[in-house]
Amino acid sequence: MPPPNIRAILFDMDGVVVDSMHFHLDTWKILLAEMGTKRTSLDVQRHFGLATRILLREILAERDHGREPSREEIERWFHRKVVLTCQVASRVAEPIPGFLDFARRVRARKLPTALASAASRPFIDAVLEKIGARDLFDTIVSVDDVAQPKPNPEIFLQAAQRLNIPIRDCLVIEDSHPGIAAGVASGATCCALLTMLQPEEVRGAHFKARNFEEIARWLQLDGKHL
Repeated sequence: MPPPNIRAILFDMDGVVVDSMHFHLDTWKILLAEMGTKRTSLDVQRHFGLATRILLREILAERDHGREPSREEIERWFHRKVVLTCQVASRVAEPIPGFLDFARRVRARKLPTALASAASRPFIDAVLEKIGARDLFDTIVSVDDVAQPKPNPEIFLQAAQRLNIPIRDCLVIEDSHPGIAAGVASGATCCALLTMLQPEEVRGAHFKARNFEEIARWLQLDGKHL
C-alpha cells in the first residue's frame, strides 16, 4: 500500500515513544495495594491505552461491590498514580528502539509532529525530559486537554488542528486497541506499531509495522515521496 499524502505525524506515547509497560505495572501494583483492592495485577492486553481515570473508576466500583466512586475519590487516586509514575519514569524511562532516529528523520523532512497521549502532562514531561525528546514535537496534547479520552478520536483531532493540518493528511502511530480505534475514527491513516499487540490481534489499523524502520520505508523517508 503506497503512502497517501502524509503531511504530519501524530504519535501516541506509551509503547510508541517510550517503553513504559514495566514501570506502569510496577506503579499499578503499588497503587492497588494502597487502594486495598483484591486485584493484584492488571490485564495489560485489555487495559493498556485506556485512560487511567476510566480504569480507576472500574477498580473502585469493583472494590466497593458496585458503589459508584465519587469524582473526588477518582481524582485523589489519579494524582497518586501520576506521582508514583513520574517518580519511576524520571529514573528508568527509555525510548522505544528506533523512535529517536525516526523522529529526527521526520523532523529533517520538515513534517510537523504531535504527541497525543492518554497520559497526564506531568508524566509526559517527566518521560520526555528523561529520554531527551521534548524538542521532537511541535505540540503536545494530553488527557488533561480533552473531554473524551481514547478510543474517542478527540485527542487526534485536536492535535491535527493545533498543527493546522487536515486530519486526513496525518499519520497516527499507535500500539493499543483504544488508541488504534481513536486513530481510525479520527479519519487519519493509522499505523499499528507492534510493541504490545500481536499482528493477529490488531483490528482496524490501515497497516501494521514491527518497528520504526518499517514505517520509515512505508513513508519513503529516503525517497522523494514526502
